[in-house]
Amino acid sequence: MIIDKKEFPNEIVGNMTDTFFNIKQENLAHIFGILRGNLYSNKHSAIIREYCTNANDAHVEAGIPDRPIEICVPTQFCNQFTVRDYGLGLSESDVENVFASYGASTKRGTNSQVGMLGIGSKSAFCYVDSFTIISYHDGMKKTYNAFIDESGIGKISKFLEEPTDETGLEIQIAIKQHDNYNFRYQIKNTLRFMNPVPKIVNDKSLEEELRDYTFFIENDKWAIGSYISSSRIVLVMGNITYPVNLNSLDLTNDVHRVFQNQSSNEIKSVIIKADIGSVKPSASRESLEYDKQTSEYLQTVLTEIKNSMQEEVDKLMLNCNSIYDARKLYTVVNNSFRSFGIVPEYKGRKIASQYIQLREVNISHKRTNYDEGWTVSTRNLKNIMASDNTYIFANYCVSELSARKRAEKWCDDNGVDLSQSCHIVTFGSHDDYIEFISHDELLGANVINLNDVTIDRKPRAKQGQTVKSSAYKFLDRASSKSSDYWEPAEVDYKNGSGFYIPILRYEPVKSNMKNNSELSRFISYAKGVDIDVVDTVYGIRVSDVSKLGDGWIEVCSYVKTEFQRLVESTLKHEFDSWMIRDIFHENEINLIKQFQFTKPEHIEIQNACNNIIRYTERRYHNAFWAFSENIRQLQSIRLRSLREDIMSEFPVIPILARGSYLSERDLNILKQFIQG
Repeated sequence: MIIDKKEFPNEIVGNMTDTFFNIKQENLAHIFGILRGNLYSNKHSAIIREYCTNANDAHVEAGIPDRPIEICVPTQFCNQFTVRDYGLGLSESDVENVFASYGASTKRGTNSQVGMLGIGSKSAFCYVDSFTIISYHDGMKKTYNAFIDESGIGKISKFLEEPTDETGLEIQIAIKQHDNYNFRYQIKNTLRFMNPVPKIVNDKSLEEELRDYTFFIENDKWAIGSYISSSRIVLVMGNITYPVNLNSLDLTNDVHRVFQNQSSNEIKSVIIKADIGSVKPSASRESLEYDKQTSEYLQTVLTEIKNSMQEEVDKLMLNCNSIYDARKLYTVVNNSFRSFGIVPEYKGRKIASQYIQLREVNISHKRTNYDEGWTVSTRNLKNIMASDNTYIFANYCVSELSARKRAEKWCDDNGVDLSQSCHIVTFGSHDDYIEFISHDELLGANVINLNDVTIDRKPRAKQGQTVKSSAYKFLDRASSKSSDYWEPAEVDYKNGSGFYIPILRYEPVKSNMKNNSELSRFISYAKGVDIDVVDTVYGIRVSDVSKLGDGWIEVCSYVKTEFQRLVESTLKHEFDSWMIRDIFHENEINLIKQFQFTKPEHIEIQNACNNIIRYTERRYHNAFWAFSENIRQLQSIRLRSLREDIMSEFPVIPILARGSYLSERDLNILKQFIQG
C-alpha cells in the first residue's frame, strides 16, 4: 500500500548543527522486543491476519489473484498453523531482507497489495520465539528457521535445501495446545471477508463456515450482512476487517443517530468496502488511524449509506413477486434498518408487519392451529406469519379428524417438521377456498389442498362377524389436552388381540406411565429399537380390562421383556457403545479405534467403539436409559474397570486426548504410526 509522503519545509536561521535520530546497537534488542511483544493486543488474530494477507498479496503479485491460499489449522495431534501461497517465492537475499529487517517492505509502491510497514512478516514473534519459513523459488526449496537468539535481536538460519518444481512461500508456526480452540475461532473472525476464501486443507467444515456468510444488501461500496461479533460497523480493505469507531468521527447529528442507535435486536452489520489506500490503518492493523484522510472518507461513506438506504430497500421490495414475499422480507428489513426509520413499500402499499392480515380477508372460514390444537372463529383469529416454514392446509370437503390425518401424512411425506407453523383452514365451499387462496395476501404462500392428499383407509369389518366394544387408539402427538392423545376405536375384547394400556379419563393408570407424554416417549423408545407397537396401542377403560381375552398384552410389560431380550442378544453392541460414550471421552474413543488390541476384553471395547459410528441414532441411547437400570449399573462397573486397564496399557491415549479437537488427518497420522 502506498504511504503518503509528507514534506516539512525547514528554514534554518543562523548556525545550526543537524543531528539524526538513530538506534544504538545495544538498544536494538529492547526496541525489537517492544515491536514483538507490545504491538498486537490480539496475538492470535495478528498472526492469522499478517501471514494470510501476505500470502494473498503474493498471489496478486504472481498474477493469480483468484487462486485461494492454503491453510492448515492447529489440531490436537498436530498443533501447527501453516500458511502456504503459490506465488513467486523469495530468494535467499529476499528472505533476509523481508524477515530479518524491521521496516523493510516491497509493497509501498502499489495499492494492489496490503503490506507497507515491514512489520507483519515478523508478527509470529509476538507469540513464539521461533517459526519456520519455506521458500520455493528458482527451482529450489529452502527451509529457514527464524528465532530469537541469546542477544534478543533475532536471527534467520537456513538448514535445508533441495530441488523442487514448486513456487511460493510457506510459514509454519507452533500453536500451544490450550490455544487451539481460540485460534480456530479467530480464523473465522479474522478471515471472514478474505477473497478468495482460503482453502483449509485439514478442516473442510471450518472452510464452509467462512463461506456461509449472508449479505442482505450488497453493492460495490458497502453491504448489510450477518452480525459480526467485533463491531456493528466495519471497514474491509485488502481482505482485512477494521472496526469503525463512530465517536472518532465528526458526523452530523442525523447520520450519527442512525448508526449509533442500533438496538440489541438489530442483528445485522454494516460492511464498508474500501479500496487499498482509502484509509490509514494503525501500525498493528487492528484498528484505523483517524487522521484527516480516514475521517473524511468514513464520514462521506456513512452519509452516502444513510441517504441511499431507502433506495436499496426499495430495490429489495421490487424483487418480490407478491405481498406475501414482501412480508417475508419484512423481518430482515426491520432488523437491519429500523434505526433508519424506513418502512418498506410494495407497489405503493406500506409493509409494516410480517403477518398475513387475515382480518382483511373477508371470507367465511375457521382455522385450527396445528401445533396448539385449538379452533377459533374469524373474529378472534390470530394472524399467520409469512414465512418459508409456514404451511396452510386448506379443507372444504372432509371432516376435521380426516383433515388432521391428511395434514399429518403430507408433512410426513414431504419431510416437514410438525413443529413448524402449520395451520388447517376450513371453508364452507370450494368457491370460498378459491377466493381465499386468490386473495393478494395469500399469493405466494405454501397452501396445500387437503382434497389432493389421500390417506389409507382400513376396511370395515362385516357386521355380525365379531362383537365389538369401544376403546381408544393412542395418537403420538404433543398436546396439553389429554383427550387429544386418543381417538375412538372399535376392538374385539374377547376374540381380538393387540397391545393395550389401562386408561382413566384419557390418562394411563395402573402402569409405570404417569401421563400421556411419558407414554409417548416410552413408545418412541420402543420403536427406536424395532419394538414397533406405535400404531397398535389401545387405551382400555380400567373397568373393561377384565373383559379382555388372552390375545391382549399390556404394552409396558411386553416392551420391557422384549427389550431385555434384545440387550442380551442382537443389540448388545449398540448398547455397549452407548455405555462406552458415557465412560470414555470422545477423543479417547477416536484414539482407541486406531489401536490394535490383543486381549479378548479389549477387543470387545474396540468393537463397541467401532459401532459408535451410529451415534446419530440417539433412539438406542434413549431406549437403553429408559428400560435397563440394572444392566446399566453392571455395564458401568465393567467398562470402568476395562478403561483403567486400557489406559495403563496405552498411556498415549489420555495424553493425546486432553485437547478438544482431533481432525481426521490427525487420526490417519496416528493410525500410520501405530501400524508402522
